Amino acid sequence: MKTAATAWNLANHLSICEDMAAYCKASLGDSARAKGITQMAREAGLGRESLYTALSSSGNPERGTALKVGSALGLQLHASPAVEAETAVKQCHSPGPPPHHSLPTPEITPAR
Repeated sequence: MKTAATAWNLANHLSICEDMAAYCKASLGDSARAKGITQMAREAGLGRESLYTALSSSGNPERGTALKVGSALGLQLHASPAVEAETAVKQCHSPGPPPHHSLPTPEITPAR
Protein backbone atom coordinates (compact mmCIF):
# COMPACT_ATOMS: atom_id res chain seq x y z
CA MET A 1 0.00 0.00 0.00
CA LYS A 2 1.43 3.38 -1.02
CA THR A 3 1.19 6.40 1.21
CA ALA A 4 0.56 9.74 -0.43
CA ALA A 5 3.00 12.45 0.53
CA THR A 6 2.08 16.09 0.70
CA ALA A 7 4.39 19.06 0.41
CA TRP A 8 5.28 20.60 3.76
CA ASN A 9 5.83 24.34 3.86
CA LEU A 10 7.50 25.82 6.92
CA ALA A 11 5.92 29.21 6.22
CA ASN A 12 2.51 27.72 7.06
CA HIS A 13 3.71 27.06 10.61
CA LEU A 14 5.39 30.40 11.37
CA SER A 15 2.39 32.65 11.88
CA ILE A 16 3.49 34.64 14.95
CA CYS A 17 6.70 36.49 15.79
CA GLU A 18 7.56 34.20 18.70
CA ASP A 19 7.56 31.17 16.36
CA MET A 20 9.66 33.05 13.81
CA ALA A 21 12.17 34.08 16.45
CA ALA A 22 12.41 30.52 17.81
CA TYR A 23 12.98 29.19 14.30
CA CYS A 24 15.73 31.73 13.59
CA LYS A 25 17.47 30.92 16.87
CA ALA A 26 17.19 27.18 16.29
CA SER A 27 18.54 27.40 12.74
CA LEU A 28 21.48 29.51 13.92
CA GLY A 29 22.23 26.93 16.62
CA ASP A 30 21.91 24.04 14.17
CA SER A 31 24.31 25.74 11.76
CA ALA A 32 26.81 26.42 14.54
CA ARG A 33 26.64 22.82 15.77
CA ALA A 34 27.12 21.55 12.21
CA LYS A 35 30.40 23.46 12.00
CA GLY A 36 31.36 22.55 15.56
CA ILE A 37 30.66 24.67 18.63
CA THR A 38 34.31 24.77 19.71
CA GLN A 39 35.45 26.01 16.29
CA MET A 40 32.51 28.42 16.06
CA ALA A 41 33.27 29.88 19.48
CA ARG A 42 36.92 30.35 18.57
CA GLU A 43 36.11 32.01 15.21
CA ALA A 44 33.40 34.20 16.74
CA GLY A 45 35.60 35.24 19.66
CA LEU A 46 33.18 33.78 22.20
CA GLY A 47 33.53 31.30 25.04
CA ARG A 48 32.43 27.76 24.11
CA GLU A 49 30.18 27.36 27.16
CA SER A 50 28.58 30.79 26.71
CA LEU A 51 27.89 29.96 23.05
CA TYR A 52 26.29 26.64 24.04
CA THR A 53 24.13 28.50 26.57
CA ALA A 54 23.15 31.28 24.15
CA LEU A 55 22.14 28.81 21.43
CA SER A 56 20.37 26.34 23.72
CA SER A 57 16.57 26.02 23.66
CA SER A 58 16.38 28.11 26.83
CA GLY A 59 19.07 30.57 25.72
CA ASN A 60 18.51 34.07 24.46
CA PRO A 61 21.43 35.13 22.27
CA GLU A 62 22.08 38.84 22.06
CA ARG A 63 22.20 40.50 18.66
CA GLY A 64 26.00 40.80 18.90
CA THR A 65 26.32 37.06 19.53
CA ALA A 66 24.08 36.25 16.56
CA LEU A 67 26.10 38.58 14.32
CA LYS A 68 29.40 37.05 15.46
CA VAL A 69 28.11 33.52 14.85
CA GLY A 70 26.77 34.54 11.45
CA SER A 71 30.13 36.06 10.57
CA ALA A 72 31.96 32.91 11.72
CA LEU A 73 29.60 30.95 9.44
CA GLY A 74 30.62 33.24 6.58
CA LEU A 75 27.29 35.09 6.43
CA GLN A 76 26.27 38.72 6.48
CA LEU A 77 22.82 39.82 7.57
CA HIS A 78 21.29 42.75 5.70
CA ALA A 79 18.27 44.56 7.06
CA SER A 80 16.17 47.35 5.65
CA PRO A 81 12.97 49.06 6.76
CA ALA A 82 9.96 47.08 5.60
CA VAL A 83 6.93 48.89 7.02
CA GLU A 84 6.12 51.44 9.66
CA ALA A 85 6.79 50.14 13.19
CA GLU A 86 3.12 50.21 14.24
CA THR A 87 2.10 48.24 11.14
CA ALA A 88 4.88 45.71 11.74
CA VAL A 89 3.70 45.08 15.30
CA LYS A 90 0.12 44.60 14.13
CA GLN A 91 1.23 42.15 11.42
CA CYS A 92 3.43 40.28 13.85
CA HIS A 93 0.65 39.69 16.36
CA SER A 94 -2.23 39.11 13.98
CA PRO A 95 -3.54 35.56 13.52
CA GLY A 96 -2.40 33.77 10.40
CA PRO A 97 0.73 34.26 8.36
CA PRO A 98 1.74 37.80 7.41
CA PRO A 99 0.95 38.83 3.86
CA HIS A 100 3.92 37.89 1.69
CA HIS A 101 3.69 41.10 -0.31
CA SER A 102 4.13 43.40 2.69
CA LEU A 103 7.50 42.26 4.02
CA PRO A 104 10.68 41.81 2.01
CA THR A 105 12.49 38.50 2.09
CA PRO A 106 15.54 38.72 4.39
CA GLU A 107 18.74 38.57 2.45
CA ILE A 108 21.53 36.38 3.80
CA THR A 109 24.60 36.27 1.62
CA PRO A 110 28.09 34.79 1.88
CA ALA A 111 30.55 37.22 3.44
CA ARG A 112 33.15 38.68 1.13
